[in-house]
Amino acid sequence: MQRILLIALVALIALPSVASAERDRTGRKLDAIQSGRLYDPILTPQMNPRFEFNDPNAEAKFLLDVRQGRFDLNRVPEGQRQYFQFQLENAR
Repeated sequence: MQRILLIALVALIALPSVASAERDRTGRKLDAIQSGRLYDPILTPQMNPRFEFNDPNAEAKFLLDVRQGRFDLNRVPEGQRQYFQFQLENAR
């Protein structure tokens, strides 16, 4: 009985640390989206409204979505929109 109680107690102590680790990963992802290191089709327009990407892979994923019609380039601010239009024209 004591052994079962000890195992249950250890499990209860370990459970919050596992949940905390998951929350930290989510926070890092949101930080990466906000800083332009990561592109997410849903969160980027809200968290990085100027669409300034610091990672070439994030920018490439964004341009791929624009090329395939999954994102309307008119939602991007004018200065950045011209840059992305130029990138799209030169990629062809």
